Amino acid sequence: MEDDGLDEKLPQDLADALTAWSLAANCVLYERDPGPTLLNVGSADEPRYLPRAQAWRDSYARFLLERLDADHLRTAAAHQAAKERLAHTQTVGFLRSIYRANREEGRLAALRAVSPASMREIRLSHQIAVELCARAEQIITEAGADHDDISRRRLLAATHHGNTLTALGAIPGVAENSTDQLIHELDDLDDNPRLS
Repeated sequence: MEDDGLDEKLPQDLADALTAWSLAANCVLYERDPGPTLLNVGSADEPRYLPRAQAWRDSYARFLLERLDADHLRTAAAHQAAKERLAHTQTVGFLRSIYRANREEGRLAALRAVSPASMREIRLSHQIAVELCARAEQIITEAGADHDDISRRRLLAATHHGNTLTALGAIPGVAENSTDQLIHELDDLDDNPRLS
């Protein structure tokens, strides 16, 4: 069987930057969905409204934080790699690669793929990926999880719970199960901080 190179493992920083880019591309779709310009990121009892883009980007930064295990060094490396990928979108080589990737669909399709509007869209998702990494880094630092593993594990448990509620909280029983799991994880950290 011929080796097509697809099984080669990416360096962790690049793989994580690609995760950030993938989340950013999805975030853009939600930002553009029709709906209110302000979203309630609080509760019905204690509403807190944010502009639509900020609310979605905050949410996706937390999804990224969870995917990167709330690891500060890993998140910082992904942030740097995402910035390098964004800079690469400004190069002629990047433009050529987009053109070539779309050439099989015909010359017109390839030209559309490198149009100014199309390139703005591509760069936007890369810019948001950088922003998601920066926000995830900030959350980690503010929680003290950049230098304390117990704080990192607490942050990760709380983030997992919050992300579960965001993604699946409307499903009956999910919120209760997620809350029970969070309490159990935090109790374990309190009782056996080195064993958890």
